[in-house]
Amino acid sequence: MKILIIAPHPFYKTRGTPIAVKLLAENLSKLGHQVTIFTFHEGEPIKNDAIPIRRIRKPLGVSNVPPGPSIKKLICDAILLPSLIIHLRNQRYDIVHAVEEGGFMAWVLKIFYGIPYVYDMDSYMSEQIFDKYPLFRALSTPVQWFENQMIKNSVGALAVCQSLAEKVIAAQNKLRVDLLQDVSLFELIPGKPIELPKPETPQTKTLMYVGNLEYYQGIDLLLESYSKIAKQRPGAPSRLIIVGGDDKSVSLYKQKASDLGISEHTYFLGPKSVEFLESLLTQADILVSPRIQGENTPMKIYSYLDAGNAILATRMRTHTQVLNDENACLVEANTDAMTEGITRLLRDTDYRDELGKSAKETLETHYSLDCYQDKLKEFYKYVEAQLRSD
Repeated sequence: MKILIIAPHPFYKTRGTPIAVKLLAENLSKLGHQVTIFTFHEGEPIKNDAIPIRRIRKPLGVSNVPPGPSIKKLICDAILLPSLIIHLRNQRYDIVHAVEEGGFMAWVLKIFYGIPYVYDMDSYMSEQIFDKYPLFRALSTPVQWFENQMIKNSVGALAVCQSLAEKVIAAQNKLRVDLLQDVSLFELIPGKPIELPKPETPQTKTLMYVGNLEYYQGIDLLLESYSKIAKQRPGAPSRLIIVGGDDKSVSLYKQKASDLGISEHTYFLGPKSVEFLESLLTQADILVSPRIQGENTPMKIYSYLDAGNAILATRMRTHTQVLNDENACLVEANTDAMTEGITRLLRDTDYRDELGKSAKETLETHYSLDCYQDKLKEFYKYVEAQLRSD
């Protein structure tokens, strides 16, 4: 089939959704489909001549479009839709694969040109918008109506996690919804070695968090919990390494670590290229994801699994769609529970080893690149069958 992917974000960038779109496009191409990506003005080329990239013209004064809802993104979306309409005057596609708010655009294109589309759901957009801009919550009813209509008029939907699939089913229970989870970034991006700060002793155990330092990530919870045990050193000396965050958030949490008296045991490395992710994660003894909000499974969890080390995570839907008590140490999102989890992992070498082995097996069995390719292939078999029957 001839497939147009609508990617309403800078492409390509080594971050969440653009990585997922690149993976999607390359695997659709491997399945024998002709794929074109239509995207924003910003981004790097990809090394694949079989996948052409079409871009909007650069909006005046708009650069460095951030992830998530923003005025800059809205301006680019406003240019992307008419650009697509013009593009389709001279190009015909069998199907549109719409990512994020590209689903709204695909719905409009279906009205204009009758082209069917599938909806690729990385988030529930109305919730994402209203969480970031609470003042717009008064518009929730019409926005959700449009979102449900967009879902309803698609051929089928792909959801990155179970909680999103359930939202699609709630909006339109007759629609086919397939799960297409992320994969480990170890399989997608060639790794480069990076050295961590030298440990205090050869016996020092390393706890590591990787990701942004937004409030919902639970960094406050992690620091407060770690402060309860850092000086006690249960089982072995330990240190906490935090990778990621902008200058402002790193400075804020450095001050908090100082206030808690754990500065000498806590290292903030700042943002690091994804190329260093494998080297970072495999040097840790315990990988931590202390999220306190959200339902979507973080992309990093699949790389955590692939590292083959013990994982400590909060017992929340954002984690339990992939993690369980066999492949991770799951704790309630409070300081007492997290402190207890850290203490157990520091003391019990066998428990850490069992969790690490199970984590790797989970990745290989359910979330490998081969699994991803099989899921995508089955979904597009269904799509092709639907198009033939119409």
